[in-house]
Amino acid sequence: MATRKNVKILILFACGIALVLASSSCKKDSDQPPEPPPRESPVSTTTDLVVAPPVSDQTLQVVPLVGLGSVRFGMTKEQVIEHLGQPERSEADIGLYYLTSIGIDLRLAYRGGVRDINCWSNQYPMAPEDMKTFAGKTKTGIAMGAGREQVVAAYGQPDSTTVKGPIETLHYGKLQAQFALMQGKLVHIKITAPK
Repeated sequence: MATRKNVKILILFACGIALVLASSSCKKDSDQPPEPPPRESPVSTTTDLVVAPPVSDQTLQVVPLVGLGSVRFGMTKEQVIEHLGQPERSEADIGLYYLTSIGIDLRLAYRGGVRDINCWSNQYPMAPEDMKTFAGKTKTGIAMGAGREQVVAAYGQPDSTTVKGPIETLHYGKLQAQFALMQGKLVHIKITAPK
């Protein structure tokens, strides 16, 4: 009896450590420049394809604190697929990649659904060759290639800026948004779920 109880306690302890390690590895410092999209070939782990309604550039409006088009923060992987269709690649139910079709990727929390939405330009350093430039716009009309002055005119002066290599990132804390520019032109938008 004592041995069986000890085994159960040991298993629970190991599971707890695994959860702590998994959650700590998921945290990223928002001040770090975004990782470029992965260059790996598409991998699909599901066999059921969901056919979503066609996504047009007009429906891809970036709205900080809300989401992208019909995709809202907090949606599950299944709900995102209903709206955008099957991704080209997914990572362990926390990453959905639509890089060659729409030029976006989404990060999902293990609990809580969509937490980050990244919109990319194929001009971003080290972007995959077949990545499509995101063709949508923000609610204020900012699109890839917009100048720094246009972003500032639409959103005001950033709370802070960081410069890493050729990338200058404008951080807007209240909006949970970042705009990354290369040579003064917008190449990446990141919006994060409200805290």
